Amino acid sequence: MSKKIRADFSQQTKNIIAARAAYRCCYPNCEATLIGPGIAPNTIECIGECAHIYAASGKGPRSNHNLSDADLKKPENGIYLCNKHHTLIDKGNGKKYPAETLMLYKQIHEHKISEELGHTSYPLLWIKKLVVRNSPILKTGTTYDFTKCSIISGNNGVGKSVLIEYVYTALTGKCLSRMEKSYVELCIEMSNPIWQTVLCTIDNGIVKYKVGDQELYFCPFSIDVIFLRDCTYSIKGDMINWIRAQLDKDRRFVKALICGADLSDSYVVKKASMETIRKEPYETIKVKLQKNDDIDENCNWSFEQFSRTETYSVVFDLVVGYMRKVSRYKNTLFLCDWTNINTFCGDLMNHYFKLFHNSSNYFQTIVTMHTLWKNVDWSGWNMIKMTKEDNLDVKY
Repeated sequence: MSKKIRADFSQQTKNIIAARAAYRCCYPNCEATLIGPGIAPNTIECIGECAHIYAASGKGPRSNHNLSDADLKKPENGIYLCNKHHTLIDKGNGKKYPAETLMLYKQIHEHKISEELGHTSYPLLWIKKLVVRNSPILKTGTTYDFTKCSIISGNNGVGKSVLIEYVYTALTGKCLSRMEKSYVELCIEMSNPIWQTVLCTIDNGIVKYKVGDQELYFCPFSIDVIFLRDCTYSIKGDMINWIRAQLDKDRRFVKALICGADLSDSYVVKKASMETIRKEPYETIKVKLQKNDDIDENCNWSFEQFSRTETYSVVFDLVVGYMRKVSRYKNTLFLCDWTNINTFCGDLMNHYFKLFHNSSNYFQTIVTMHTLWKNVDWSGWNMIKMTKEDNLDVKY
């Protein structure tokens, strides 16, 4: 049902949207300063405009009937623009400038402002768009837009895992087993592109790229991709081997993850450390964990002492904490196709998903989920809903 009343921003929300943009237009390559001295010596003039990313009413461009009026009024749904570009994006009923594009404009602009404040200094590189040119599973010509935080939802068998695996292969050059005997063509566009479009071809396990007329036999993207996905490796035994299997990484990486994670905003783990029990005939390491609610600073927990849900939370704490630190120095993408998150309660889910969206965490996140949890705050998230129409009804 279309909304009859406009979900307008409050003045306080407008101030937040404008200040986060440093009172400059968020449209790419504009950045016009929209605040300055007024006519009288004790006044200011502000000519910027707060535009809705998802429309303020059901009849406006970029409407989203899944969002409540309260969601539409939040700062996450606003982008700061000059009058010229506000008018431009509202033309064409949102077709040329969909909500995902505006969301990305805002996130990139705020990243630049953070850089000016001294928070980070590297060029941002997030995946912006993936177009399926050829696939034995997903329909040819389908376009998927991504922002800082995107969630892919849909029933089983609609291609969620396939899509996220395509993203992984395209950005790492590593072919997964599902694609070893198939032919796939993908067009990749990045948020801060050196090239306009990169064509990625997966031909019977061999991954190649094409930029213009130039063919490349190496991955041109410099992104640290962390892919958390389902694995049948037993949870019992060596914690390092179990986490390694979930991430398809080597033991050295997992050691760095445990020792280097920023756990200042973790949910379960306050501190993690390792102790080598023996090195011969094979390395045995004991991982010691300290819980957030531990009063005794000397209290340590072993991995085996946690419940199953706590165990999954430990993994999330370590992975997210690692990406928080790494993304301050290089481009980082988190891909999550891990059904174990379905064991999380609403508070736990909200905690992590707010961390993903936090502008001080510079990594990009793409998560798959069967259905969207109603008690999770999805403000500012790009929602990709997949249906049977997105695939070719191939059994895989």
